[in-house]
Amino acid sequence: MKCPIESAPAQLPAIITRERTYSYGELNQLINGFYFQLSNQDLTIKATQTIETVLIIFAAIRKGVSITLLPPQQPNVTYFDHHKLSKKKIKRKPTLLNPDQIALIFQSSGSTGNPKNIPLTNNILQKNALGVIEYFNLDSRSSWHLSLPLFHVGGIAILFRSFMAHAKVTWGEQNNLASDLAFFKPSIVSLVPTQLHRLLQNKQIEKETIYLVGGAHTSDKLIKLSQSKNIKLYLTYGMTEMGSLITVGLYSLGKPLKYRMLKLAPDNQILVGGATLFQKTEWFQTRDLGQLDKNGNLIILGRINRMLIKGGENIHPEEIEAKLLSLEGVIEAKVISKKDDEYGEVPIAFVNSAKLNEAQLKKELEKSIPKFKIPSKIFELPSYLGLKIKLDDLRAYLADLESQ
Repeated sequence: MKCPIESAPAQLPAIITRERTYSYGELNQLINGFYFQLSNQDLTIKATQTIETVLIIFAAIRKGVSITLLPPQQPNVTYFDHHKLSKKKIKRKPTLLNPDQIALIFQSSGSTGNPKNIPLTNNILQKNALGVIEYFNLDSRSSWHLSLPLFHVGGIAILFRSFMAHAKVTWGEQNNLASDLAFFKPSIVSLVPTQLHRLLQNKQIEKETIYLVGGAHTSDKLIKLSQSKNIKLYLTYGMTEMGSLITVGLYSLGKPLKYRMLKLAPDNQILVGGATLFQKTEWFQTRDLGQLDKNGNLIILGRINRMLIKGGENIHPEEIEAKLLSLEGVIEAKVISKKDDEYGEVPIAFVNSAKLNEAQLKKELEKSIPKFKIPSKIFELPSYLGLKIKLDDLRAYLADLESQ
């Protein structure tokens, strides 16, 4: 197995920023420069959104050492500061990679529990990329915009897909996505639903770009808005444990890509497997509930362990979130459970809404769901929690609100 950057024609552009372009040849030599500054010990780094992070990742992969990727804001950890390494250009013979070597270790999102480390081998990372490359027919003419953080598997997967296809990674300003897309006009961009919602508010939106959306529920309202604007919107289902994407479809979650398997257990839990699974078992229990439509496309129903019981009535937070997202002006919605002396548990909602207040939101919800499912309280979603919100962070935020 080869390093995808070493196998690409040296003259082709690999990374394009607003300031400059890195060819595959230059990128290869810079990685070699980092390679000779590394020991044979495994590394932990804070994966900043910088070219140095790309260099250290592929240098470590060539060295045969595992590298754990942490968020830049992660406190109280010992880590290797890769930004202190010298950026030297060095030539060396290509490296053959061990397919079974653990290349990268990620922290899972922990959206419904405690985060855990997920190790991914060279084989998993490359096989996951190959399935996407074949689906979208990526080649050296293609470009994929780096719009997701490099401490998430979604961000790293963009690098692997692009480099293995000898395509280009466009790399812009983190807080100006609409401007970046207008400037670079990439073939594909990966987004979470919040990013897509913001982009669709612009009068000018790139129609030739493919928009790949995942990481959270995409509302029917957002899908219909994309269709009305003739946006090529592909929905995705994926997870760190499978190396990133599992299914892709135009305006639906679609079917499994090559090298992946998916089936439903008798209780409708989604089971996944194949060459991109991080552990050596045939099937992995995702804890997600799903079903297949008449065309065999995946539909996500919710999480097994998110259900709460209010006074003997079962409530699925995903249903309330979907109803909130269907309301005009609601950009994002999350629902958690809270212990209650009278009912045992009650739903609490957090929304990003520019138009409706708590009373108006509750009144609108009463038109579509039973009264016992109406959230006891609806708070504004705190912006500092980022694009991919962890439910445990919301619980901590709620505890802080109640202690004030």
